Amino acid sequence: MRWLGLGLVCGVLSVAAAFTAQGQQAAAPQGQQTTPDGETPAKYSIKVVMEKVHKAGLQKKVLDGEATQEDKLALLDYYVSLAETHPPQGSLEGWREKANAVVVAAAKVAVGRDDGTQLLKASTNCAACHKEHKPPTN
Repeated sequence: MRWLGLGLVCGVLSVAAAFTAQGQQAAAPQGQQTTPDGETPAKYSIKVVMEKVHKAGLQKKVLDGEATQEDKLALLDYYVSLAETHPPQGSLEGWREKANAVVVAAAKVAVGRDDGTQLLKASTNCAACHKEHKPPTN
């Protein structure tokens, strides 16, 4: 099981690095809900991730230690979609940096790393992300 966890974290880190590298080269329109290559849509839109993870309380359940393994994997799956999208505004590089940090933290939680919950809490700073990337509402 420990090797499976290590493999998952290594895989997530590889994916995060690939998205960062691709994101720096991509010229896709802001707010587009696709991967940087423009071909494969993200599994979940930013709106769905925010609703399911933050508004519905999945993230809180994980941070409070009340989540099942299935919940932790669902959280990771939602956050991977963030790394696969483009921000509605702000720099793609800044978006990738924040999204990749959240993905790594969620992966650490999913595999039971001691620092996972602490990293997840620190990397999911709503105000920091919203200030740069969330468009103003009317």
